[in-house]
Amino acid sequence: FNKAFCLQLIPATENAKEAWQEYLKRDSTSPWAEEARKNLQSLESQQTKYLSADELEEEFLAAFRTNNNEKAWELLSKNKEIIQEKYLPQKIAMSLVKSDGTKRTELLKALLYAGNIERERINDSFVTDLGKFYIGNAESANNLLNQAQTATREGYQLCLKADFTQAYSKFQFARNLMNQIGNVWEAKIIEIYLAYCLNELKRIDESLEIVKEIAEFSKANKYKWLECLSLYRFANSQMNLAEYNAAIINFQKSAALAEEIQDAYSSQRSLISLASLYSTLGQKKAGLDYIDKTFRKMENSDTSPRQKWRNYFTCLDLFASVRLNELSKFVAKETIILAEQIKDPAFLSLSQTQAGIFYTGIENYSEARDLFKNSLANMENLKDKSSQQTLKAYLFLKSANLERKAGNYEKSIEFYSQSRRIKDSPYFQYETQKGTLLSQLSLDNETELEKEIPITIDLLEKNRKEILEEQQKNSFFSNEQTVYDIATEWEFKRGNYEQAFNYAEISNARSLLNHLLKENNIPLKFQEIRSEIPHNVQILQYTVLEKKVLIWLISKDKFLVKEFNIGSNDLGKKVETYLQLLIEKDKNEDSRNRQFQLSRELYDSLIAPVKDFLDPGKEICIIPHKSLFYLPFQTLISPQSDLFISEYIIFYAPSTNVFILCTKNARQKISSQETLLSIGNPSFDKKAFSDLQDLPAAETEANNIARFYNTPQILLNDQATKDALQARLKTATVIHFAGHYLVKPEQPLDSGLLLAKSPGDINNGILTNSELIQENLSSVKLVVLSGCQTGVESYLSGEGLIGLSRTFLIMNAPLVVASQWKVDSDAAAELMENFHRLRRQEQLSTAVALRRAQLEMINSPDGRFKEPYYWAAFATFGCLAEF
Repeated sequence: FNKAFCLQLIPATENAKEAWQEYLKRDSTSPWAEEARKNLQSLESQQTKYLSADELEEEFLAAFRTNNNEKAWELLSKNKEIIQEKYLPQKIAMSLVKSDGTKRTELLKALLYAGNIERERINDSFVTDLGKFYIGNAESANNLLNQAQTATREGYQLCLKADFTQAYSKFQFARNLMNQIGNVWEAKIIEIYLAYCLNELKRIDESLEIVKEIAEFSKANKYKWLECLSLYRFANSQMNLAEYNAAIINFQKSAALAEEIQDAYSSQRSLISLASLYSTLGQKKAGLDYIDKTFRKMENSDTSPRQKWRNYFTCLDLFASVRLNELSKFVAKETIILAEQIKDPAFLSLSQTQAGIFYTGIENYSEARDLFKNSLANMENLKDKSSQQTLKAYLFLKSANLERKAGNYEKSIEFYSQSRRIKDSPYFQYETQKGTLLSQLSLDNETELEKEIPITIDLLEKNRKEILEEQQKNSFFSNEQTVYDIATEWEFKRGNYEQAFNYAEISNARSLLNHLLKENNIPLKFQEIRSEIPHNVQILQYTVLEKKVLIWLISKDKFLVKEFNIGSNDLGKKVETYLQLLIEKDKNEDSRNRQFQLSRELYDSLIAPVKDFLDPGKEICIIPHKSLFYLPFQTLISPQSDLFISEYIIFYAPSTNVFILCTKNARQKISSQETLLSIGNPSFDKKAFSDLQDLPAAETEANNIARFYNTPQILLNDQATKDALQARLKTATVIHFAGHYLVKPEQPLDSGLLLAKSPGDINNGILTNSELIQENLSSVKLVVLSGCQTGVESYLSGEGLIGLSRTFLIMNAPLVVASQWKVDSDAAAELMENFHRLRRQEQLSTAVALRRAQLEMINSPDGRFKEPYYWAAFATFGCLAEF
């Protein structure tokens, strides 16, 4: 099945024929074999000649002469690759300027014909208006038009050779002439390429300024195709600025507009860019979905070799990262074949380098070395020396990674040094430094490690400051966590426990901390932390390393660290299994016993090493790490069969630094009177979310807890709209939400609260994390989220918890009560009513009140909700607070 799936994605080339033939040799009898024969026959019968620009123009003129509207539209919609002169209206205009007499008249009529078709089919008058210009154009202007169009074509050729400086000059000259003549339409096409050159020359702000003006011009005149181009170019510039969320939005808009106007070329460009972007952000499934959409577009259009190459080159890395190895082999080969057809040495060199990276990944080092060698030879044919140097530095970096993976550590260090000497940019500085560190670690070279670790961390921190977008910051720290782990373990082994803790803490929740600090401040170090810790709290912080867990216990009067030997993967599997058993509602005896056993094992691993040093008179702030963010510590069982929650008051924080900041924030809000905003069972769109149930218990919950507050604001059912909630967020000090929370694990900023739909709301009433982050809840002291998975919907290795609780901490709420899994609505309603009663009537703090409410459920005479599934989902996140 995998083999057949892979082969189906190969384009109609000789490579595909060979692949199907190979498959049939291996399997000639299965149902897949019949499908293979059909595909092979289809390929052999196809005439896959790719039309040149001149041939394309002739075919269109033939359709025009016979008034074949369907053929004409097919040619117009499937051929819009401007840089190859395949955009028919511009190609016809260029031919028109060079013609006279009858030929000129025919070409002018053909241009108007093209405009009429586009206006009728997609309601776009760009080509019609261009045709009108040529009707009114005096032949005396032909000389200037010819100069402008010649310079434009020269600019295209220079772009293909990656000579963007010269291309920019050509386009600037052409644009100025076009505007002088009054041909604003072709001037705008040229400006798209001016922006492209500026983008490649890293003059991003200038590029954005041009594209923004084109977008406004397009909208004003309803030129959909031109707007589609401007959105794509705008997104490209945003991607170069690392403004990834904004880039995603504009690529999606461009793709939607390309779909509307049936522009197969622009559609593929936007879709494959989205695939690349989501892959960069670590969201592999979303990336694969966009690759699938790109391939479907390729099936139904005359895709140029350049665009095919771009599509396959982009998807190779993603396929390899999710271990689609058979598919990756064919795609790697296909990119090289396409690059050879295009006769572009940069494309060929890049294809060979990326193929080498793939073969390194599957440990075929001999094949990888050959590909790297060929790539280096092809680089010598590059005319642009700057591009050549960058590609060489990249190739040597990947060669170094190959040798390190193959165990040739000394050779890898030589390659890292070569790469750094060629290109001393921040990227190459950091990547080569990190690789050198990993090689020295494998060599166990203590002298070099002592020198390399602080240099690597310093470079890593500098890179962090250059990353602009929230989600990418999170992904960056997740990817680079290994470096912090190495530094932590190194200092721990040497007995430098304070420095080891500093390295462990510096990577924790840095994006969140940056939000709270409002600038890129350095986190507090150990001694500063120690001075800030309140007297009545003890911090239990975990660092999960590859083969052990470090357990830090810190308070005003105590500091110690213990280690427990357990592999990171083994710990993660144990936590995952335990959680699955915990949230299973109807367990058999075997499941109960296994749950009990795992709970004891996790207690022995994570609590027992420091149990004798814990102070029962102090609250415990637990700071998990990696997979431990999923673990409800309150459910762990001691050797005496006591629940951890029965012995201690606990709450959670993403990092020690975040805990200290939130605690300071909470102190400023102690004296404020409490006003409640209570939201219950919003009337969401049942058609849009047919898999979700109405929550009558949540409505009762929201009403019942309101009884404990003076003059509460209550939003129920149809009243609980997105607009109504946003309007009241800043007027309350306590916010309670009882409803659905929609989780998008691969796009956490798009996860959100599901509310009633307001008139004109195009987002189905979803209030997303990205929208919430824009708010500043300066008066809010407590947020209670009585929904599913509002506490931890996922975690990243460095950043820690990702979820709605984190969002409200960013919004300046110091304390959040939230859930760690899908909760039972009736149990949640009972727990929350008791929690608010204890807070208000007995004046207990949030952490104490939640613990008491949970213990009441455990010890209730009816025992209805005593299982951890019902009560243990909820936890307190943030700080130590008196309220």
